Amino acid sequence: MPPATQIAETGNSLLRIFLENALALTILFIFLGAIIGAFVTSRRRDRCLKLFDDFPATLQRTSGAGTSGQIRVLSKGLIVSFDRPVAPAGVPARNSLVLYETELAEVLCLMRHVDHLNQQASQRRARQVRRMVRPPLGYRLLRRLRNIVNTLRDAFGKAFASVLGHMQRTRPSAVLTAGSGTINDVSSYVLTAVGNAYEPILELMIGQAVVAEVKVPAPAAGVLDVPGYLGEYSDRFLLLCDVPLRLRTVVPLAENTSARLDGQIQVRREGEELHVANSSKQPVRLVALQVGEVAVDRDVALAPGATETIDLESLARPDVSLGPVEATFELRCRCDLIVPRTLAAVRYAGLDADVTACTVVWPHPTAAPMATVASS
Repeated sequence: MPPATQIAETGNSLLRIFLENALALTILFIFLGAIIGAFVTSRRRDRCLKLFDDFPATLQRTSGAGTSGQIRVLSKGLIVSFDRPVAPAGVPARNSLVLYETELAEVLCLMRHVDHLNQQASQRRARQVRRMVRPPLGYRLLRRLRNIVNTLRDAFGKAFASVLGHMQRTRPSAVLTAGSGTINDVSSYVLTAVGNAYEPILELMIGQAVVAEVKVPAPAAGVLDVPGYLGEYSDRFLLLCDVPLRLRTVVPLAENTSARLDGQIQVRREGEELHVANSSKQPVRLVALQVGEVAVDRDVALAPGATETIDLESLARPDVSLGPVEATFELRCRCDLIVPRTLAAVRYAGLDADVTACTVVWPHPTAAPMATVASS
C-alpha cells in the first residue's frame, strides 16, 4: 500500500475515533475554548491605552478629580502608581489608584506630558510617533490585515456557524451539538482579538494634523477645539499627539501641607506664608488665590528655577482666620491626550502650523493632576 494511502487511512481512523468518542471531543473543545479565551482575554488591551503603558501620565475623570503617576494598562482596567505615597489627613497612605474596565467611562482624558519625560521614555515615545507618521512595511501589512479581518468579522462568524451546521447535518452527533456553543465562543474570541474598531476616515488621518471637538462635562461645561496629530484610535478612545495646552490646576492647601505639580513645581504652605519653587524647564504662572472667603486674582510668573513667597495674611479678611487656601496655577505644556470617543470626535483636518501655534486652555481638575498632597 502506498505511504500516502496509509497516511490518509490513519488520519480517517483518528478522525472517526474522535467523532465517535463524544466525551473526549467535548472535553477537548471545552479545554480549547477555555485556553484560547483566557489567553486572548489576558493579552487584549485597548490600542490607544496600551501606548501609555509604563509611562508617567495624568488621569483626569469627568468628575474633575485628577491623579498622576506611572500607568500600567491591563486587559480589564489600569493602575496609576504614585511617585510617592499619598497620605491625606485621617486616612491610610495610598501608593496607587486602580481603575476597573467598567469605570473607564468616567475618564475625561489621560494626559502624557511630553516635556517631562526622561530620556528613556522620550525615546520610547519617539519610536511610537515614527511608527505613526512613517510606519514600516511590516506594520502597514499587519494593520491592513487586522482591518480586513475586522471588516469581515461578521462574515467569518457566519462561516463558522455554517461549517458547524453542515457537520451537524452530515454527521449527527451529540458532541457537535454540545460543543457548538464552545466553538462559537472560540471563534468570537479569536476574531475579536485580531480585529478592532476600523473606520476608513480615521485610518486616512493617522499621523495627520487634525482638530478634535471635545465635550467637557460640568462644571466646566463646553466644547473645546483641540489641535493635534491623530496617533491612534480604537472603538473607545482617540489618541491625539503633540497637543499644546495651557493647563490650569487648582491646588488645595491646608495649614502646613505641601503639594508637587508635574513632579517639578513645589508648593508649600507654612503658617501664614505660601512658598512656590519652580524646578521645571517650563515657566509657570500663579493666576489666582482663594484665601478663606476672599478670592484674589494674581498674575505671578515664575521662570525656570525661580521661587516666590506670598504673605497670605495680607490677603485675608482681618476679622477671619485664614482657613483653607486654594492656589490656581497655569502651565503651558505639550501633551499627548487620550480622550473617550463618547466625548470627542475628529471634526476637521488641521494644519501643522496650528498644532504648534494654537494653545488650548484645558479645564482644571479639582485636585492637582501631578500633585502629591500630604501632611508635613
